[in-house]
Amino acid sequence: MYKKIVPLFISILCFIGCEEVPLEKAPQVTREFVNISSDPVLVSLREEVRSKVNNSSSSRITSDWLDNAQWKRVYHVYDEFSSLSTYTVPVGNEKPDVLDLLVINTRDGSSNYRVFSLVANVAWLNEKGGFTGMSDFSGQVEVADLNGKVWISSPYENGQRVNRGNSTTGKTAACETWIDVDWTEVCVEGTCTISEIIITEYELCNEGGGTGGGGPLDDPSGDGDNQGGGGGGNGNGGGTSNGPIGFDDQPLCIGGQEIDNGICVDKCPSDHVRDDNGRCVQQNALSEIANPDCLELNSSEKTQLENVILEYKENCFRQQIFDYMSANDHNYCFKIGSQNGEPGSFNYLTQTISFKNIFSINSTTFEEEFFHAYQDKFYTELSQYTEDGRSNIEFEAKLFYDMTHGGICCLVFSNSTVQQEYLLWLDEITDGFTRIPEWNEFSNNYFRYLEEFVIDKPLYDFPINYELQPGALLSINNC
Repeated sequence: MYKKIVPLFISILCFIGCEEVPLEKAPQVTREFVNISSDPVLVSLREEVRSKVNNSSSSRITSDWLDNAQWKRVYHVYDEFSSLSTYTVPVGNEKPDVLDLLVINTRDGSSNYRVFSLVANVAWLNEKGGFTGMSDFSGQVEVADLNGKVWISSPYENGQRVNRGNSTTGKTAACETWIDVDWTEVCVEGTCTISEIIITEYELCNEGGGTGGGGPLDDPSGDGDNQGGGGGGNGNGGGTSNGPIGFDDQPLCIGGQEIDNGICVDKCPSDHVRDDNGRCVQQNALSEIANPDCLELNSSEKTQLENVILEYKENCFRQQIFDYMSANDHNYCFKIGSQNGEPGSFNYLTQTISFKNIFSINSTTFEEEFFHAYQDKFYTELSQYTEDGRSNIEFEAKLFYDMTHGGICCLVFSNSTVQQEYLLWLDEITDGFTRIPEWNEFSNNYFRYLEEFVIDKPLYDFPINYELQPGALLSINNC
């Protein structure tokens, strides 16, 4: 018998073909709590999760279930070496004996999602008075996908599994694969949460030797290094794989097919991409607004941006901006490497939209920077607002985003007290986030909130131009 431990957060050891990393720049694994109000990646992930949940066949994992997710206190782990980013989102549950966590892996512009659930024994829960001190947990542990399919289910007693957990047909003849789950609990300032979740895989062989095998990493990109282990001797077969089959088990597809939402489907043509509904759509939206002479993105980054643009065009307010840019041949350079390390930036001198990295190529970042590009055309160059009026420009872009996202809060303010009043104001002037208001409907409070914005975000502390109306925003027609 051999034992293989496969963590949800994976660091890849580099043996061949890797550049030497100076000690002072050695990759790090960072762990922190993040808040959706200050993390645009989380905003994009939440929208993507909601889209998948809305199309889910699960009777338990629904939009109502997702509404209980605690996006303001999410545990984030980022591995610089593998570029694997993992978010653990607590999700409230109506049943007091159930604790749900939404686990999101992102890498190279792709994401996967699992629901980690603890169903506590009543006696254990009564003794603890709630889900805390999880090292001696007693109950059932499950890992499922967003469609409700349970991949792993193991009973635990006093922190120990009662049996080997799940059993599946092994990778080699006369072998079985057993899968268990473990976790790490982190406590900060008296508040505890489950953070890193570990999948442990056992391969048990009764006779003969096992053959070694490589496998994909347990992250969305699935690019394992395929360094398989050697075969075992008589009795207990051996062999190791860099990738788990328990947490992210996927079917093997025949030639000409690919995996989409856990099933094999025909691959899209090379000039098409698959949208959230599983349809192959022509990949031409990016070409309508990109300058081919300065499109400095690799294939993964282009695909990510194409998907973001397709989502952007689904909203009729934003569609108008895209159509205007495309119809007037306003083409832009796109590259990785934003100014000042921000998630995104727009340079009106070079007509370039830049992203910090592939994770910054999301709807939040693109929408704001593309609106700045639209402002540049509407106001006949933003160069006139490098100082006086610059705060107006930034505020208008974020206000347009907040007006057109159905009450998801919010780019303009991070102060929770101001947020509540601001959202009520937006809800009123947009008739429940359904239209762009006329100037006379919100002019009396516009500059007051602009002043609050400058205080809340000192980065944009530039002189306010009280003569400058949000003309770019007002130019958008109602749908």
